[in-house]
Amino acid sequence: MNSIALRGLLSSVVILVAGAGLIVGVLASYALLPPPLTTGWAGEFPYGRAYRLTGGTLTSLCFIAALVLVPAYVLQIASIQGLRPQAGNGVRRFGLASAAAFALLSGLTYAVQLTVVRLAILNGEDYDPLGWLVFQNPGSPMLAADFLGWFLLGAAFLSVVPSFKTGRLETAIRWALVSSAAVGNALVLILAREDPGTGLLFLGATTALLVSADIPLIVFFKRLLNAPAAQRTPT
Repeated sequence: MNSIALRGLLSSVVILVAGAGLIVGVLASYALLPPPLTTGWAGEFPYGRAYRLTGGTLTSLCFIAALVLVPAYVLQIASIQGLRPQAGNGVRRFGLASAAAFALLSGLTYAVQLTVVRLAILNGEDYDPLGWLVFQNPGSPMLAADFLGWFLLGAAFLSVVPSFKTGRLETAIRWALVSSAAVGNALVLILAREDPGTGLLFLGATTALLVSADIPLIVFFKRLLNAPAAQRTPT
């Protein structure tokens, strides 16, 4: 139990740090870069040209932080389930399967942006060879995959809500997880239908919600590590 709590604490700290980096990167992108980079696809001012104004630094920061978040979220969910297996086996399996699907869909999306898209853009290519891969293109399957990935992550967090039952801290965690998952999934549905070009904004907003739920989880895991051995046993 001690090792599971330690993994949960480390993953939560990584989420806090990487989430803060992602939020800073998104805010800086919206403050400093031309609108076509941050508010959707604009053929008259190609994405690649705007991207190259900063050498891709800000956008790369966002995707690096997002890529770090992917395994951290999966490890955090697995740690909660390992410490507090309160939900039924079906719910637990669904939660882990949803987290794994999030890792596959969103992890692949961010890896493609940091490798194929980044290198091609910095080498002078613009829309024609890259349009279907670029995250900010509303018609890109990469954006659709990421939306679906975060939707499934919200479902995974809802699956661990039954693990937190008593005390003010656990009540705060429970409501933070429910509210962040619900609002995050609502953002997915709204933006996917109304304005899918604002993918970077969606990514920052959803991360901010989940980071707010991450703070009480850090306290929870730290208390478990400091508790006597008998108190670490799942109840």
